[in-house]
Amino acid sequence: MNRNFIFVFFLLATLSMINAIPLQKRESKFLPCPVDPPPTPLTVSMTPDPPVSGKDVSFTITAKLDKDVDSKTIFGIGFADASGPLAQPTISPACDGEGEPKCPIKAGTEFTLKPTVQAPDNLPTTYGIVVIIGEPTDDPKVPLDAYGCAYTTIGGDPTAEAVYPIAEAVYPIAGSVTEAPDAYPTI
Repeated sequence: MNRNFIFVFFLLATLSMINAIPLQKRESKFLPCPVDPPPTPLTVSMTPDPPVSGKDVSFTITAKLDKDVDSKTIFGIGFADASGPLAQPTISPACDGEGEPKCPIKAGTEFTLKPTVQAPDNLPTTYGIVVIIGEPTDDPKVPLDAYGCAYTTIGGDPTAEAVYPIAEAVYPIAGSVTEAPDAYPTI
């Protein structure tokens, strides 16, 4: 009787451990940016997920924006933690660039961008990634008219309240377009 009990105990323990192991890799979930007014959410995926420090990360960004995209429209990808940007954001034209759709893209038309960026060296345990599409402005307080935006948190709570300092640190990504290359935008 004791042997049967021990066997059943080990069997149940083994099954519970197997059940606790996720069957599928959890992908990072990109959420709408926690800003007001909220820009159109973007659909974003990346490979590898999560990014590896110092290695290339391939993004697939799908957008169906409420505004026309033209040659002045940019997209940016930024990595940050609660203390601020981890590296200079990557900023490129949203259309007419190498491998990008042709300009103009009319409002309501779905399009896809497939940039590859290098992840910052020495990524911390918890950090955020922000992807944004918009048009730079001449207003230093609002350096970008954001058309679309999405963010994710790696290694932490993905709620807007938890990641707000990260999104806030990276959101004014267009500040990098008008300022010195090694200057980071602030709010």
